[in-house]
Amino acid sequence: MNSTNASGVTVSIEVKGRIAGAPTFTVTNQEVRYGQNAGDQYRLALVEKTPVGPEHDVVRYVPRPFENIDLPSVVRAALFKWVEMWAAGRDPW
Repeated sequence: MNSTNASGVTVSIEVKGRIAGAPTFTVTNQEVRYGQNAGDQYRLALVEKTPVGPEHDVVRYVPRPFENIDLPSVVRAALFKWVEMWAAGRDPW
């Protein structure tokens, strides 16, 4: 998904949603590389889904989420710890 800010800059957003309490989530090698190449024009949006309804879901955005990740090209996807990535995130901006 893409979003354009008030300055006209387009930002790519990758969305990953999980039920509250889920320990991990998966990101493909291609998604990691795209995020690394896009730099500040990329956000990982984490959506914590609650069983009580979408009005209680919480969204956090992680800037440069894959900055220090080095995946060999033979790896198809990586498993990330939800709580660690969530802690790196912040409210939407």
